[in-house]
Amino acid sequence: MVKVAKSLSSFSAIAIIYTKAAQSAPLPQTSIDFQNAFECAKHDVAKRIDDGFNQWVISARHTTWTEGWELPFESYLKSHLIVSEPNGRYYARVFDLLNWLRLQNLRPQWIPVDKVCHKGMEVMFGFTSNIIGNPPKKPNIHITNDTWDTLWTTCHKQLNAQQRISTSCIDIPAVVVVNPDPPIKVNNPCQYEFRMVDGAHRLCLRKYLLSLYEGEMLEYQSQLSLMDAKEDSPDKTQIQSQIAELQLKIDRARQAPFFILNQTTFESMITDVDPHKTWARDERTLMKDITTDLKNDWIHWMERVMTYVECVESKTASNGAHNPVERCREHSEL
Repeated sequence: MVKVAKSLSSFSAIAIIYTKAAQSAPLPQTSIDFQNAFECAKHDVAKRIDDGFNQWVISARHTTWTEGWELPFESYLKSHLIVSEPNGRYYARVFDLLNWLRLQNLRPQWIPVDKVCHKGMEVMFGFTSNIIGNPPKKPNIHITNDTWDTLWTTCHKQLNAQQRISTSCIDIPAVVVVNPDPPIKVNNPCQYEFRMVDGAHRLCLRKYLLSLYEGEMLEYQSQLSLMDAKEDSPDKTQIQSQIAELQLKIDRARQAPFFILNQTTFESMITDVDPHKTWARDERTLMKDITTDLKNDWIHWMERVMTYVECVESKTASNGAHNPVERCREHSEL
């Protein structure tokens, strides 16, 4: 069971709000190295949750004005007496989104990652790219050029954010908003089923893990193709076993836990007030809502969430246990 640290360390709000330019992060070269770096089971999840809450959750915002990510809810804004700024800049505070989920005591759901649209992916659907130059050298030679080019095109900002991903644990659920009417573009530029509003760094790391898995799969298949198809040998049997095991890992990694908000709930948390002028203008203002009771409730909620996630992941990993979600739900406090 996950134990979340009961004290939230102090931090500099100004340093967090006005972050320095992203630095290149040395990405792991193999799937084993990746698991050691970013899988929850390999780390002190309590500390990573604590660090993430302090550094990113409290001060984070989701913006809705960048190209492709605009939301068509002028009528909603008017009905709620929100004055539209001339430049149409609307915000959702990530803390508000997560706090609503905490108060509802919701459990995450597992959905395919290829149904989620995150910021950076808009370039694949005809919107402007802010990438300068070519992708850096592939960390692993077995990743195909097309896979690496696509990954870097859509995830370069996230994979470059060394400070941000250093505290990431990819099994901590992200937050998405369900598209009310896919494939009609309602809330994301990809016309996908889900719009991501928190957790893009973790999702991009997961996509990188999948690229490592798929590159390693190609290498195994290449080795197998060089062997005599009619001849059985210990080496051939071992490679076939490795391929089967790797395919199970790929299948599991293609689905991830997400908290799902509906469009109406998401829109109810939208504001046109610039957070840097209000709740995020200084450390004192930023922390005024973070009471001791709230911190303790947050700790207990994340304990329950991560225990549930660990249960589902472990039962799924045991050769596809029957109905792991239902089995874990029976013993969950969520």
